[in-house]
Amino acid sequence: MIETKYLAVDFGLKRIGVAVSDSNKSFAFSRGYLNNDNKSFNDILELVKSENIVKIIVGYPLRFDSSKTHATIPVEKFAS
Repeated sequence: MIETKYLAVDFGLKRIGVAVSDSNKSFAFSRGYLNNDNKSFNDILELVKSENIVKIIVGYPLRFDSSKTHATIPVEKFAS
């Protein structure tokens, strides 16, 4: 059986932080960051393939009152 993992993404306008779970999906381990440029999606795709990722979790920035922040719309565009 192939061990599968989750990928956590923290989107930023300059850098994209990435972390990968263990095969039990209990812990996440940093994989550093990717530069947010024209090869970001290819870099993420390579990580998905090499780590057997089955789910991508994208951080969604909200204020404490659950309203959107200045960073929410770029994250929504990235996630779509």
